[in-house]
This record gives sequence, structure tokens and C-alpha cells, in this order.
Amino acid sequence: MVHLLAGNCTTSLGQTTTDKNGIYFFPDLTPGSYCVQFELPPNNALFTTKDAGDDARDSDAGTDGKSAPVTVVGGQPNLTVDAGLVIKSLSIKADPLCELDAPYLSYTVTPVNFTPGANPVTVRWRSADSAATVLYTMANLPLSGKLLWPEAGVDAQQHGNKWPGWSYDSTTQEWTDNGSQLRPNVKVEFSVNPTATVTVTYPPANPTCNPGPETNPTDLPSGEQPGQRVPSVFLPDVRGN
Repeated sequence: MVHLLAGNCTTSLGQTTTDKNGIYFFPDLTPGSYCVQFELPPNNALFTTKDAGDDARDSDAGTDGKSAPVTVVGGQPNLTVDAGLVIKSLSIKADPLCELDAPYLSYTVTPVNFTPGANPVTVRWRSADSAATVLYTMANLPLSGKLLWPEAGVDAQQHGNKWPGWSYDSTTQEWTDNGSQLRPNVKVEFSVNPTATVTVTYPPANPTCNPGPETNPTDLPSGEQPGQRVPSVFLPDVRGN
């Protein structure tokens, strides 16, 4: 949408829309001074820098979408009052990690065409199905970091001692896999306005790291039994947001 304003850049005189090529017209104007105000489309767009170059090719819109006053001369079209747009987006790198038998997600969020403030990232862990139900939310995160997987825990030495979907019966001394929407796959939404979502896989076990319960007591440090480790570090989370 494009608005025609009086020379004071405040009083509205009309509006129109651009065609598919971004062209607009306000025909039969009385000679005088006018301003134009452009509306941003609803697609995470931003105006480019105002008056940065050739007047016939640059953007004339300020951050509020308004041009400076332009003098219209009778019978002479002016095709130089326009707005340049760029689209905000996010580039996401997300990798599952297993460290000391604990599952983590290493991530880097790269803003494209904009610069956010400090700790701008909100991460929402969503179910991998079509419903994409929000399971956990973490806010005020930096643009890159490492997150302990939701429902996981570590002991004082940072060894994994709690894992999503697993429960331990101290009577039978057995672990039970109850299943979890957090594995094997989960959708992770990164939001900085705009938002981007990736699907990640729960970290696989490897010869030196198993992001799951130790079912063999001989695998535990001396003196410990399965399930006796008390989680001391948990993810801050809010269900369903």
C-alpha cells in the first residue's frame, strides 16, 4: 500500500497499491508539494537505507516509510519516488552433540539483513509430527551456544544422569524407556522475528559417549549404582509456550 500525503508529510490525500512490478501512480495531481508513505508488506521486510545513491534508483523511504517532500510540476511525471526493500531471514546451524553421556544441541543463528539486540533468541522445542506441539520454550538466548536437551540432566561433574523418556526403578534397578516426543526427532524453532525451524535428531551413541542410561552397573564410577545420580543441572523451560 502507498499513501499520498500533503507537503507536511502528515495529512492523508489518498492511497493506492502497486502493481506486480512495484509501480504505482497518483494521477492528475495539482502542482505543489507532496510526500509519499509506503507500507511494508507482511513478510519480514525492511526498508533499505534512504537516499543511498542515484536518486532514480535508490530508496526514498525512511524507517517510517515516508519520503521527503517532493515538488510536483504540472504535466511532468515523477518516477523517482520509490522504496527499496530487503527481506529479513535467519540462517540456522544446529548440531546434536553427546558429551559425557549427556545430550546437547549446538546452534548458531545468523541474522540476514538485520542486526538484533542482545540475547535475542527464543528456542521452542516442538514435536516432530504435523501438529508441531510446543514442548519446551527457552528465551533470552545468545545467537550461538550449546543447550542441554530438555528433560536431560547432569551431575556435579557434568556427566549425564537423566535423559528424556527414561525412568529408573530403584527396586528393580532397571531403566524403562517410556518414549519421548523429544527423540528420535524433534523440531527446533529459532525465533528472533523472523522465525526459522529445523528438524534435529537426538544425539547418537558413539564409542565414547552414550546419551542414555547406563544399564550395566560395571559401567558406572566406583560406588555408584544405576539411578543413584541426582540431577543437579536442568534446562530452564516453560511447557506449552
